[in-house]
Amino acid sequence: MSDQGKARKIREIFSAIAGRYDLLNHLLSARADRRWRRICVREVRRRVAVPVPEILDVGCATGDLSLAFARLGPGESGASRAQ
Repeated sequence: MSDQGKARKIREIFSAIAGRYDLLNHLLSARADRRWRRICVREVRRRVAVPVPEILDVGCATGDLSLAFARLGPGESGASRAQ
């Protein structure tokens, strides 16, 4: 299989599970994933010297981290190939 074919297959697989991905991530990590997102947002706010930083979450998958940053206000965008 070509590299393009492999990449397409990965996108198809992720798109097929995207609706259940967040639930599985929460369950399998015992909700640790929520904690690391809170820590990530807190550390960005602490280390970046602007009140509302502009953030691009590339490969944001289902958007959990993007949503956490969006709560800071305008200036956040996410981009993913998942459907």
